[in-house]
Amino acid sequence: MKKAILGIILATIAMFGTVNVAQAADKTYTFEASDTIVITASRKSDSHKYDVYTKKKGKMVKTGKAENMAKGNEIRYWRANPVEVKGKTWWQIADNKYFKSGRVAVVDTEEMEKLGQPVIEYANYTPDLPTYEGGNAVVVIAASPKNDSQTIGVYKLKNDKLVYTGKRVNMNKGNGKNKTIQHWKANKVTVDGKDVWQVGDNLYFKSSRVKELNTVRMNDLEQKIDNYGNYPG
Repeated sequence: MKKAILGIILATIAMFGTVNVAQAADKTYTFEASDTIVITASRKSDSHKYDVYTKKKGKMVKTGKAENMAKGNEIRYWRANPVEVKGKTWWQIADNKYFKSGRVAVVDTEEMEKLGQPVIEYANYTPDLPTYEGGNAVVVIAASPKNDSQTIGVYKLKNDKLVYTGKRVNMNKGNGKNKTIQHWKANKVTVDGKDVWQVGDNLYFKSSRVKELNTVRMNDLEQKIDNYGNYPG
């Protein structure tokens, strides 16, 4: 699929204003993917929103939710993969979330860089968790046995209960040849009678997919940890 011409991006930016200069290339994304996309303006209306779909029993179904093409005066970007469903191209932006291809444009990020217009960040971008010095264990996220999900939720403790923060983290960092397993410093603690993993001052993983590594054995085998999601490498 050809990269969208830069003019589409420049025209869209003109509608909403300039973008702040920042880099997100080396960060972790909730959905790791190969392309960068934006939502373009509708030809039929002045709507700046675009429907989100999910796949159920092989069919694409509207979720009832939509994404805005901009946030304030800033263009929104997504990491995305093109996938084919029944002969049509859809853009996957999360484990089971898709855009139709009609109003999606692929961004030539290298060309934007040359013109001094780097991507600010991504709508499906998850910042690395704050540094957690207290972790005496190292954990990773295992693959889901039920679906293709590579993410888990992050929770915080409120009134002695774990509450979803609305953020998710990915089991990997990067994509393609640059993909590496992501690690977290952690402590196993008990909350409401259940074992969970503390990965920040008030941040927790409670998924059964979180697995502790035998770091002693890794050292013996000279297996190096490439990166942490919550600790300086």
